[in-house]
Amino acid sequence: MPEGMTDIHIHILPGVDDGSQDMEDSLLMASLALEGGVDTIIATPHGNMSEGAYLKEEEQEHTSMIREVFEEFRQEIDKRNLPLKVHLGMEIFSTPGAAAMLQQGILLPMNDRGVCMIEFGFEDSALICRRRIEEMLDIGMSPIIAHPERYTCVQRDVRTAEEWVYMGCRLQANRGSILGRFGRKPNRAVWEMLNRGMITFIGSDAHSPYSRTPYMKDVYEIISEEFSPKTAARLLGDNAREYLL
Repeated sequence: MPEGMTDIHIHILPGVDDGSQDMEDSLLMASLALEGGVDTIIATPHGNMSEGAYLKEEEQEHTSMIREVFEEFRQEIDKRNLPLKVHLGMEIFSTPGAAAMLQQGILLPMNDRGVCMIEFGFEDSALICRRRIEEMLDIGMSPIIAHPERYTCVQRDVRTAEEWVYMGCRLQANRGSILGRFGRKPNRAVWEMLNRGMITFIGSDAHSPYSRTPYMKDVYEIISEEFSPKTAARLLGDNAREYLL
């Protein structure tokens, strides 16, 4: 297993979403990531906002709070001399106003790059997903689609996700989907996309140190065996370093 894997999808910041609930769990997650061969992460708290003018007061302050928590987390990592490099991004729930909120700084790109990670509703139609992607492309953002294998429109036909790639998106598969932990349909879809060379990144989408963890050694070994160590290194580190770091 190579050193230096990068996890670009992880809910490790304490108390900001449905991921880690406190700093102790966040630090446990950091230790698990390191144990599993990850030395760099991009923290991706959820960015689930109302549309534009209807933002609630707490939503308007949400991103400032995330930045503060991120700095606290980074300081705790340093205090404990954990050799984990941490960057900030966001998993953005794609609504009609999300592109404008990215422009306004209400939502965050990945590591201050012109790249955003977006997710859709699991039952959203292919047409709705395409519209949301076009809105991001129109403002000059390069979208990463989080866990495409979990969307019904992709499970029905992975050519839907293939169209997203042709539009200029990159696809991030979940460790849990590859391991079969989200059920048969996501597992079948993700392996079809892997076999067709459609996936650019594999992330943990970790939410805690107890389940859906950031331990990535197991999925690295599976991809190495099914494809090659070179492919595993590319999907679990090299591509992230090229596009995001």
